[in-house]
Amino acid sequence: MAEAWRGTSTLMRLVICTWIMEMVKQRRNDDCGVACMAMILGISYVDAEECYDYTIGCAHTASMEKLLNKHGFALYVRNQDRDADAIAYLLNCRSPAGSHWVVMTTEGEFYDPSPTPLQEYQGVNFYKIKPKCTNDVAHNAQANRF
Repeated sequence: MAEAWRGTSTLMRLVICTWIMEMVKQRRNDDCGVACMAMILGISYVDAEECYDYTIGCAHTASMEKLLNKHGFALYVRNQDRDADAIAYLLNCRSPAGSHWVVMTTEGEFYDPSPTPLQEYQGVNFYKIKPKCTNDVAHNAQANRF
């Protein structure tokens, strides 16, 4: 199924059909953020690795946001309320090893890239992901009000 989408932009996929997310498992102990970006964006693990920061040994929020922006999405820090315009949520959870990135769908389903998924997801940071164009239209409309 993933091969059928090669070359199709992520935004176009949203227009063509409902959101399809495939599980991507992390390859190392410290690359859960990379796997989450691959799942959310529907890109290969190798392409998602550009958000991995080798100087700190993990995928940093700022580099994940940059990758999302490159693919037409925005990342917003949110409380734990769900929003109608979100396509997914990115949670940075507490884990025995420190922190751990997981994806939550708009239906509340968790996609944990770990080989041994957490038993409970307590979000330290909760991020909403939505198409940039939604925010740009809203922002421009608000900015043009007098």
